[in-house]
Amino acid sequence: INPDIARAETLAAEFYREEKYFRASKEKIFARSWQLIGTTDDVDNLKPFTILENFLDEPVLLTKSGDEINCLSNVCT
Repeated sequence: INPDIARAETLAAEFYREEKYFRASKEKIFARSWQLIGTTDDVDNLKPFTILENFLDEPVLLTKSGDEINCLSNVCT
């Protein structure tokens, strides 16, 4: 990272288009950090069971019981 914005560079376009970089990002970035699933209103209005299709290429199941929300992989093992 160059503090001089005139000399700053971005990642190569392949990083945003190629599947191998997406898979690596899912493992090295997204799997190790919290991800936003919605606003407070979205979460407050969840049905008891909600499926988010294609959240980082994997469907996830959100369950809500009272104030407790759980997020599970919706993939059969």
